[in-house]
Parts: sequence; structure tokens; C-alpha cells
Amino acid sequence: RGPVGTISFWATMLSLFHHALLYLPAWKDYRGWADYLHLNSMAPHSLMMSVLGLLLVFRTNSAYQRFAEGRKIWETIINSSRDLYRMIMLYEKEIGMDKRRRVQKLLATFPYLLRHRIRPNLVMHRLDDSQFE
Repeated sequence: RGPVGTISFWATMLSLFHHALLYLPAWKDYRGWADYLHLNSMAPHSLMMSVLGLLLVFRTNSAYQRFAEGRKIWETIINSSRDLYRMIMLYEKEIGMDKRRRVQKLLATFPYLLRHRIRPNLVMHRLDDSQFE
């Protein structure tokens, strides 16, 4: 799948071709090709492994950057929710206890609604549900 699969397939084919040229009796007439293509050394394999290693490091780094960006966005959401909660507690007398409770409930459900918006097929269960204990 993608470039990792392509490079892995190429390295496998190169290894099988190398084995066929050097060791299979049916290919004994073509053993000169192994010298011509420099297949008697391990250089092609080590070059392929270097490329494959760099590609895997790049993909891992990209995945970590996406994770770090998502975590930063989530921290911003959490901090904004906390700031709003503090402000509601500060002005509780002005807005009334009913509105304060309503906003607190909305703030408490926001992470679950956001998760459902991002991954709609994910089923959420209550923690006190006896079916999943």
C-alpha cells in the first residue's frame, strides 16, 4: 500500500532475482549478469533498506505531527470550556441558577457531541450500563 509496499515489493523481487542468478541451476548461463548488475555485493539491499528506513521515519514523523496538532486543538477546546465555566460561576447571581446549570450541562456534553461529530459511527455507552460490566 503506497510507497512502503512498492519499495518492499521491489526489494523482495531484487532478492529473488539475486538468488535465482547465483544459485538456481537453470540460470547458470546468466551468472555473468550478476557481476554486470553488481548483485554479488550487498549494496543494492543496503541501499533499499536505507530508503525504506527513511520512508518509515518520515511517515512516523507525519503521524506524530498530526497527533500533536489534534492534541493542541483539544487543549484549546478544554481551556475555553474551563474559562467559560469559571465565568459562569463568577456571574452566577446575574444569570441565575437555572441558566448556570443548563450551561454547565451543555459544557459537560460538548466533548461527547464533538466526538460523535468527528466519528459518527462510534457507539457511546453509559459507564453505569449493566450490559457492559
